[in-house]
Amino acid sequence: MLNGVGVWKLAALLIVLAISLGMGACESSDDGDSVDGDNPDGDGADGDSAGSDGDYELESNPDAEVTISGVSLVENPANMLSAFVEWNSEPASPTYLDVRCGSDVFLQYRNETRSQTHAVFVMSLIGDADCTFTIGAADNEDRWYYEDHAYTVSPLPSFFPEVTINVRKANRMQPGFTLFNLVDSTEEQPVIVAMIDEMGRFRWYHKIQSERPGSDNDVRVVPQGVLVGGTWSGIDARIVDWSGQLVWSDSFIMHHDISLVEPGKLMFLSGREGCTGAAWDAADYYWSGSLHIWDMEQQAVTWSWILCDQYTPPEIVDDWAHLNAIVPFPNENALLISSRDQHSLFKIDMDTELLEWQIGRNGDFNLTSGEWFTRQHAPEFSADNRVLVYDNGNRIEPYKRAYTRVVEIEFDDQTMTSQVVWEYRHDPDLYCDVWGDVDKLSNGDILVTFGREYQPSYLVEVTHDAAKEVVWEAVLPEGWGVYRSVRLENPAESVGIN
Repeated sequence: MLNGVGVWKLAALLIVLAISLGMGACESSDDGDSVDGDNPDGDGADGDSAGSDGDYELESNPDAEVTISGVSLVENPANMLSAFVEWNSEPASPTYLDVRCGSDVFLQYRNETRSQTHAVFVMSLIGDADCTFTIGAADNEDRWYYEDHAYTVSPLPSFFPEVTINVRKANRMQPGFTLFNLVDSTEEQPVIVAMIDEMGRFRWYHKIQSERPGSDNDVRVVPQGVLVGGTWSGIDARIVDWSGQLVWSDSFIMHHDISLVEPGKLMFLSGREGCTGAAWDAADYYWSGSLHIWDMEQQAVTWSWILCDQYTPPEIVDDWAHLNAIVPFPNENALLISSRDQHSLFKIDMDTELLEWQIGRNGDFNLTSGEWFTRQHAPEFSADNRVLVYDNGNRIEPYKRAYTRVVEIEFDDQTMTSQVVWEYRHDPDLYCDVWGDVDKLSNGDILVTFGREYQPSYLVEVTHDAAKEVVWEAVLPEGWGVYRSVRLENPAESVGIN
């Protein structure tokens, strides 16, 4: 996993994500709200600090019989917002490192195992920040000695877009970082995966060289780091750890959606299977959408499911299926798949491998209130019988509606009825014809990705109620698109402490 790190020894390596203590602990306005515009923090509070420099005091014990030597602070060449830190202690000591970057960052790294060699991977720094790395060591009597080392983070590469925060209500939003893919519409930059904090500052990124910048790159957090795979990106599906090291990659044809369904097994969408039968033969052969499970150890597909084996659309045209999402049912051994060009979601029983029903236009359910979704993306269950859908809309007939929204559909598969129970539209309306995502957060809010290629893209957190209050909104400038995003509620859990 860490091949190529050089002098690092795996037995001594402590990989931890920069844990932000007291997210938004700086005082904000009376009700926790922030204002829109140039100062989204209201009173000037910024960052994820647990206290200012003046609140932070560590005193060495003058009787401590321990020394610290060989201190090395090295910028990560794969990501300048992270660094490799090494030092020695005599005698063996627990690992202790605090990182302070003004009032913006306070990160702590601990390992109680005593060792004479120490190695820590520090991430989630802020570009161009002046930081103090405080290293501690304890003698055999647990008397501590501390010393400070200065470190300046390099500026971000100039090509990174500036993220504007229109709304930030720190005490009401779901705290954490937001991970997403960046699409450069000029096609000058490679595939980029990035993570921002609630103030819109980049805190992590990873670049993947490619002949094409890609578009529908799915990005997922997995125990080993970040899983990346996409459409037209010209890269193999891969997992990279948080230091940027390649953990795994393999070559198979996939698009739109890839996830780790169990250790060592990936599920993904593909579309290279031909359909057979009289209807398809008359249509002169078209590709179908398909699902596959890939065994990472065997390096082979171990299960497949092809849509046209069980479904024939009302009209057979090129790209008739355009599958773009796979979602497990919450309490059933079943999958929900999204077919954009059929304006429908399909349920697959994993025990029988049969297609059970279709919900959407031309489907099996009667919609008793609201309007069906069109050319949708990213369904996600909000309850056992409720699903959120990112409804892209459509500028052409027969289902013309030139704005994008999120709808929540409640369905009853006994009576085969459904209804729209919640809907959210951006103000003003946005139309996002090809990209987008919706996620339900643990605090109950909804994270919506209004991804656009040649116009600004919006990441919006909105309350999941009748008020539909926007509590956070980030905007990427024209020319930078986003396909999907995910909020990391506790990034430390994604990496762990070894």
